[in-house]
Amino acid sequence: MLGEPFDVKVLDRFGINLVKPGKYQTACGKGYGDYACAHGEPNVLQLSAPGIGLFYTESSDSIFYWERKSRKFAEVLMSD
Repeated sequence: MLGEPFDVKVLDRFGINLVKPGKYQTACGKGYGDYACAHGEPNVLQLSAPGIGLFYTESSDSIFYWERKSRKFAEVLMSD
């Protein structure tokens, strides 16, 4: 996400938080439709290490986490 173009005028609508290890139902698992499941996202996200929650006021939120197999950060949509 940090490498993508960003409109700084809406920066005050973003927030981040620490997501503790555990199981979390994703947007796909909540039935938010084809949009939420478009990239093969799981129904449940199992975090074995903390993740980073990124939310946009009155909009969507995602969890970013380190994916050991691919050795890079991954993003899962949690709500629309």
